Amino acid sequence: MEHALATKKSPARGAAEPVRRADDAPAAATTGPRHPQQGLALGSSKVRATQVTPSAQVGLTGAAAERISVLAKIGQTKVAASAWSQGHLGGDYGITLPEELRISIDVKQAEGNWVPTVTDLDGRYSIQARILPHQADVPNAAVATALNYQAIIAALDTLGEPGGTHNHYSLKAVQTHESRHATRILQALENTRARIETDVAAAAIPEASAPDKGTAKTQIEASPAFLAIADNSAPLVATNAYNAWFDELLRLVQNDHDTHGPCQAAEESITRPLKQAIEERAVAQRWVGAKPQVTLPVGTVKAGPPVPVGAGVAVGPKPQITLPVGTVKKVWPPTG
Repeated sequence: MEHALATKKSPARGAAEPVRRADDAPAAATTGPRHPQQGLALGSSKVRATQVTPSAQVGLTGAAAERISVLAKIGQTKVAASAWSQGHLGGDYGITLPEELRISIDVKQAEGNWVPTVTDLDGRYSIQARILPHQADVPNAAVATALNYQAIIAALDTLGEPGGTHNHYSLKAVQTHESRHATRILQALENTRARIETDVAAAAIPEASAPDKGTAKTQIEASPAFLAIADNSAPLVATNAYNAWFDELLRLVQNDHDTHGPCQAAEESITRPLKQAIEERAVAQRWVGAKPQVTLPVGTVKAGPPVPVGAGVAVGPKPQITLPVGTVKKVWPPTG
């Protein structure tokens, strides 16, 4: 299933065009207030046709970890979906979207200027996950009946796609899909940190314009140069920092919807055991017969495959020695 910014899209029931999973992430515009546009949701054919393999993600260790602890605290905060992001869910199963990037700064004196430095980056994001309005959730095998178990299995087999043709799916599978996208949030913020720090430092002001550190910080935070980078006065302001974070997140999730990719694996970790449990329930309830078992005639010995011996020589099972009735098998060494 697809989910947004990761999204999982599904067109309206009965729609003629191919269904997209609801967890496609919309791409942001390059100019003006830039929020994800639903038409470019991740997982759509347009995005998938132009995707490139993202570079390997580097763990935060050694010097990189030390730099973060000294220069910037980077965090991620899950928040309730805003009205704006709720409006982008559309007919999708789910969506994961950046809501806001909050930047905290300090200032220092350098070469006659008050220079702002980043002390904290707080990336706020939301996850929406649901089954489609006409669908019933399949939390476990107990909801399966003789009348619906085949339809449920068909939906689980296709991960709920196309959504308009299935009356059941697993909410937990959608949530797991979205959670896979959410693992990219912090990495995208870390990858963007250096650029944000550089942009923030460029919003410096002359020392002469501010008599002390507190005044300088206040002036910088109110300056047009800084607000263009990190204005947190209103939700979802399309600042340079937010846009950079969002673009990097799009890059990291662009392969999540590949066939046999991370999101498919995430959903199948839920749907496969659920399907197996329903199949076992169907047999136990006698809605379907058990799979036929091969029965050999009484007294028949099942022949096994030849056993390799030495260099490519194969032989059958070793012959068994049958002693005449009443014969006592001798043992060595003799006892008694």
